[in-house]
Amino acid sequence: MIKTMNNYIVIGAVTALLAGCAGKPAGMVDEAELTAGGVTDTRHEPFDYWSVAKFVAPRFPDAAARDGVIGCVAMDLRINTEGKVSGVYVTRSYPHGVFVDSAIAAVKKFQWAPSEANPGREPGVQSLSLDFNMVSSASTKNAAEYQRECAER
Repeated sequence: MIKTMNNYIVIGAVTALLAGCAGKPAGMVDEAELTAGGVTDTRHEPFDYWSVAKFVAPRFPDAAARDGVIGCVAMDLRINTEGKVSGVYVTRSYPHGVFVDSAIAAVKKFQWAPSEANPGREPGVQSLSLDFNMVSSASTKNAAEYQRECAER
């Protein structure tokens, strides 16, 4: 937990369904680039080919905390043979773009371990979603929209 203002901010990782998203911030790849270089284009069920060995919590943007805004970022990650993220494709973000840079910076620091289904350490594409939420949701401006856009996926 990170203490920001008078609220505790909780950042959790959950799985997500794939959805469309516009825009391409720094560090993001196009969907075609996601599967380039021999990486399978089959989307794996979250964590069935690779599992998170080292989680790095994303930084909650100061402006979002100050303004009481919560949200989520869903993405497809290209995991290479070394268990590192080599490409990120954002499939959904709410509110659009607010948490994307923070999410991308964090997942690029993740370390992944091959699962039993991947003894040969084959590169692959994994889906992941990061939720940016505050413990005290009464102080958030977009709690109803967050519930609709992020929690019910």
